[in-house]
Amino acid sequence: MAKSKSSQHIKKPAFLYHLLYYTLRFYYQLYYRRITIIGLEKIPENSPVIFAPNHQNALMDALAVLFAVDKPLLFLARSDIFKKPIIARVLYFLRILPVYRLHDGLKSLEKNKAVFSETVQLLQNGSALTIMPEGTHSAGKQLQPLKKGTARIAFQTAEADGFKSPIAIVPFGIDYEHPDHAGKQLFLNVGNAISVDHYYEQYKNDPQKAIKNLTAKLQEALKNQLIHLDDLKCEDCHRLLTKLSCSKTVLSADPQLQRFRKEQKIADQFNKLKAEQSAELQWISTNCHQYLTLLKTHKLHETSSKHPLPTAVGLLLESVFFLLLFPVQLYGTLVNYLPYKIPVWISHKLKDKQFISSVNFGLSFLLFPLWYVLLFVVLLLISNDWLLSMFAFLSWPYAGLMAFYQYKNGRKLGNKWRWKLLSLKSPKLMQDIMRQRQTLIDWIDQL
Repeated sequence: MAKSKSSQHIKKPAFLYHLLYYTLRFYYQLYYRRITIIGLEKIPENSPVIFAPNHQNALMDALAVLFAVDKPLLFLARSDIFKKPIIARVLYFLRILPVYRLHDGLKSLEKNKAVFSETVQLLQNGSALTIMPEGTHSAGKQLQPLKKGTARIAFQTAEADGFKSPIAIVPFGIDYEHPDHAGKQLFLNVGNAISVDHYYEQYKNDPQKAIKNLTAKLQEALKNQLIHLDDLKCEDCHRLLTKLSCSKTVLSADPQLQRFRKEQKIADQFNKLKAEQSAELQWISTNCHQYLTLLKTHKLHETSSKHPLPTAVGLLLESVFFLLLFPVQLYGTLVNYLPYKIPVWISHKLKDKQFISSVNFGLSFLLFPLWYVLLFVVLLLISNDWLLSMFAFLSWPYAGLMAFYQYKNGRKLGNKWRWKLLSLKSPKLMQDIMRQRQTLIDWIDQL
């Protein structure tokens, strides 16, 4: 098929799109403390690509793919949100195309032919397609059974091209240290591409069988790229054991990959014990919850349970350094409190917790610049000093970031002190806690 200079609805990204893209990407990279991406070299360069990420964090999953790959991306969304012309124009501007489903009516399904024809043109012009194959987001670290839609769309896109072009589906694993919180780590794990053209002949003879087989292949491939728990009731225990495992991590060239492999191995062990209906699963779960209960009772957190504990002198020096930076933290907090806190207040009222991070991110992205401009105008009117106002304007985001991470450091410091004081006041209780902790570490070591 000849390449088209522009498609029916989605044009070549314009200046405004690029401005929004780079601004959002910059803020996205600030939103997470560290973003690690592996496997980008596995993405085919000379054939149309469909990215298939797991889905547990609403908008943030789409942004993870968008900002990780060096390709213009297309997204597919259900057709009913395109009904209003203004909204449709915005969605097309964001490079989102409608997909019509059976309950939209048989006549509506015919419109998919035009959509897939347009998709072929865009794929041939170097764009990539992103589809969430689970169909909806998961409630935690779990890959849900995949819908057939991704495979069906891949085949229908190929069919619109007369099966002339190879199409690759790339499993894209997304793992959040904590999906609801900013300032955490994000790990992206790109898998080996699945060649859809290997199933073309089967699809021509038996479409349903080809769709089923391709979906099963994608399910297996995607599960290998992420952390999957068969039972989300194990998630608290899994998170605790991961922290314990990483607390004794040796230096590595790629610590995030090492952490991911350990986390994946612990999840696989949980899944194995559940499949075997082993009593060991109940034993390790009971021990995890006993340890977590002990920590909660004494207001302790595992993140500061390093053994041996820091010395009192070391903690005093750390506290003095924290206090020296407190004025900067206070300045950053006072200036940034409202645009930071308003999204938090709103997001925590959401019934669907998977949207918390997306709402926080989206609202704060809009509120912080507006708030800074407002403060700048007020300060300029009061001081009538452009230089002072501009200096203050430039300092506010940096002070806000520092205040945020100093707040997190302060909580960790307080936790270290609680561990230290407990060890001095109640050495026997401390021994019991550390004994319980060591039981869990011994179990991890057996893996």
